[in-house]
Amino acid sequence: MGIPIDVPGRIGPMLREILTQVVNDPDMDQPVTLGVVMQAMHSGLVEHLQEEGRIDLENREALYGELKAAMEEFGSDALAANFIQAPVSDNLGMIIEEAVQNLRAPTLGGVRQAMLSGLTSTLVGRGMIDPDEDDTLLGEIDDLIDLHGEDALAEEFLGQEPDRSL
Repeated sequence: MGIPIDVPGRIGPMLREILTQVVNDPDMDQPVTLGVVMQAMHSGLVEHLQEEGRIDLENREALYGELKAAMEEFGSDALAANFIQAPVSDNLGMIIEEAVQNLRAPTLGGVRQAMLSGLTSTLVGRGMIDPDEDDTLLGEIDDLIDLHGEDALAEEFLGQEPDRSL
C-alpha cells in the first residue's frame, strides 16, 4: 500500500506535470520513484517539457527544491505515482459519488466492478450519463487503477478539477 499523501498540499502543478510525464513513460522499465524523477530532470526532461510548452518555468531551482523536499520527507525510493492524483471527468465523478453512497468500502476496484455490474447503465437510464460514454469511462477508471491501485479509496478522487494552468 502506498504512502497516503495530501497531494494538493505537497506539490505544485509543474512538478505534478513532471511526475506524470515520468510515471506515464512507456519506456520506463523500473518503478518510478522520486529518485528516478530527479534523474530524469537532470537528464533534460525539464528543458524538453519547457520546449513543448507543457511547463512554464521561471524558477528552475524552486522546482528542484520542491522535489528535494519531497525526497527528504518521504525518501528517494517513494513511488512518484503516490504524489499524483489524476482529475476525474464529470461523468466518472457521478459514478464515484453514487458508488461512495452505495458501497461499503468504495475503492477504485469496487467502483470498476460496480460499473461492470450495471452502475453505469443505471446512471444512463436516469439520463445522467450519455450512453456512448461506457467505454470511455471504463478506460478512465482503468487508468486510475493503473496509477493508484485497486485499493485506493474512490472518494479521494471526488471534487478534483483538471489543472488547466500548465
